[in-house]
Amino acid sequence: MGFQLSSRINEPPALYYSLIRFLVTVYTKLFLNLKVISVDPIPSKGPLILVCSHGGYLDFLCVAAAIHERRLHFLGADYYFQHKALGNFLRTLGVIPKQQFYPDLNSIAATMQVLKRGSAVVIFPAGQTSLDGTSLPIDPSIARLIRRAGVPVAALRIHGSFLTLSRFSRGARNSGRIEIEKQMILTGKQAAAYDEAKVYKILSDAIAFDDFAWQRKTGVLYRGKKRAQGYENVLIHCPKCGEKYSYQAAGNQIWCDACGNSAEVGMDMRLVSDEGSVAPADLQIWLQDQKKNAIQNTELETFSLSTEVKAKRYGFNDSPFIGQGIARMDRQGIQFRGNLDGEDVEIFVDHEILPGLTGDFGDYFYLPTCDHGALAFYPHQGKSVIEWKFAQEYLHALAVESKL
Repeated sequence: MGFQLSSRINEPPALYYSLIRFLVTVYTKLFLNLKVISVDPIPSKGPLILVCSHGGYLDFLCVAAAIHERRLHFLGADYYFQHKALGNFLRTLGVIPKQQFYPDLNSIAATMQVLKRGSAVVIFPAGQTSLDGTSLPIDPSIARLIRRAGVPVAALRIHGSFLTLSRFSRGARNSGRIEIEKQMILTGKQAAAYDEAKVYKILSDAIAFDDFAWQRKTGVLYRGKKRAQGYENVLIHCPKCGEKYSYQAAGNQIWCDACGNSAEVGMDMRLVSDEGSVAPADLQIWLQDQKKNAIQNTELETFSLSTEVKAKRYGFNDSPFIGQGIARMDRQGIQFRGNLDGEDVEIFVDHEILPGLTGDFGDYFYLPTCDHGALAFYPHQGKSVIEWKFAQEYLHALAVESKL
């Protein structure tokens, strides 16, 4: 296979896995109102890759509950394994650790190993949850992996998970409905025979979703006392006064500290402006407008973002700050100059090798690898993280396109 494994991925014990899956199924039925739509039967044996859309933080539970035909091996972010108890639990369940936003030869080797012995692997090709309730571009390396593996591929398109528990909602869960459509999209022969571009398009089409459009079509309502929680960390400009980073949120309400512009997030997840206030129809439109503005700024030759930051080693456990300095992004990449562990350092990451910038909105972003390991950078203004994300991911796309 060409890759060396740091550890073997074991098959999860049948009784233990069945018990966990039973508990997960009960939870998803009672609290998430999960509905599974089976377009095609899922093979009960033989190697299989399942590719899934990724709208919210509960997707992995919903996938586990939706697939009763067999035991599954999920690809999961490697930092979860840094917590001893959680790491042991995930290893027992056969989860494959994967470093986010960086080529990870160990995870590729582990995936091929699991498939070779006739097991099933679950992959979220976007590598991160959605920001606005729509599909994110998928990692092209997934298409290469599928062609190399040459095994059948199933797709699970998930609706409603973003509206239930988004990546920035700070744990506030809404009660509505989640739907999963599962279907077979490639036979083993097709996976091996099709070129990479065709496999990529089939994958992208099969897991494309738009939670806001789905909500409007189905009319599903989402009940919750904190539907607006986290909005304050992703709204950059006030649409009324133009003030930057001025939004606050509490319960189902959002408002601008500068001018008082306010709105409520309704059960249909649309924004209802208060009297005398103005707001886009929903969060998706607001975020997409902000992204367009961020992209326009990156197209300027003089583009740059700069901020004071504190740094931590990135991981599941809370850790102390190990340094501080200045982070700067321009059209070439992200640079950090400052002090780490008592030493003056300079770090540079080219946009081309960094397909996405992730972290915690309102708090930090992280760079997955450098000479000093994975680092989390905490800007002086935490609400600027989303602005950095919009700019970096667009510049990455430009860098890749220029190489084609």
